[in-house]
Amino acid sequence: MSHTTPPQIAVIIPHFNDECRLYKCLQALSNQTLPSDSYQVIVVDNGSTIAPEATVQQFDNVVLLVEHKPGSYSARNKAIKQFNSPIYAFTDSDCIPEPEWLESAVNKLEENPNIDAVSGPITLFSNKQNRPNAIELIDMCFAFPQEQSIALYHYAPTANLIVRKSAFERVGIFNDSLMSGGDAEWGLRLHEQNGCLVYDAAVVIHHPARDSVSGYFTKIRRTTHGLWARRQSSPQARKALRIKGLLSLVIPPFQRTRQLFNFNRDVSFSTKFKASSILYFGKLYKLQQILLCALGLVTSPERR
Repeated sequence: MSHTTPPQIAVIIPHFNDECRLYKCLQALSNQTLPSDSYQVIVVDNGSTIAPEATVQQFDNVVLLVEHKPGSYSARNKAIKQFNSPIYAFTDSDCIPEPEWLESAVNKLEENPNIDAVSGPITLFSNKQNRPNAIELIDMCFAFPQEQSIALYHYAPTANLIVRKSAFERVGIFNDSLMSGGDAEWGLRLHEQNGCLVYDAAVVIHHPARDSVSGYFTKIRRTTHGLWARRQSSPQARKALRIKGLLSLVIPPFQRTRQLFNFNRDVSFSTKFKASSILYFGKLYKLQQILLCALGLVTSPERR
């Protein structure tokens, strides 16, 4: 399938067993301020138990692809190869874009032809509004420091990333051998070739905070295994895996604990204390996962 007159933007969403939240994402995309014929939404199912055909069929400008090779970067690459558009916009099936998301990104790219990619805030929300649990509090306080990621590490998560086609043509598509950290690896390649990724506060995506201990530790496993996989190519990964970086994982997170206690006055002391304890156990768990990788005991990194 290929468009002879492609829409200006191809919005690419990898999907894996998340049909309920996918519906909310597609609903938000149907309410974009750009004309609907200026963008095409591509959902790439990546091995779900049931493909989300029924959900996709409820929306006019959404198509469904299937990518059998496991991994969200494989799914994204499938859509990049199959749809020829001047701009590719990436988000995830659990995200809710603001109505101006695409229009704001396009306006930023049009400001300067030297801008290759743009990202913006990823705001975390709790289903309990002002009463997040300990895991949600951790996510809301520390997840997705977008400006810092772009300024210091030269990447933005694919939950909120808009890229010119010309940038992919110059530096290549995502490394689909990675189950995690493919956005960081691609951003570093772009930076090394003097590409330009910028932050724009108007390019907003909303993302649900993780709310379970199992989900929190699953993320630690996935991102740590991704860090290990990038140890040869990423200065950030190499720094984290040096002795100094490893020793830092046994030190209690005093600074982050202060941030937690100052973050939301409405959250109870007991919830904040529990969150700070989980933060510390999370650091120790990350160290354990690094040691398992170093010993060759992690043979198949997790995809979610």
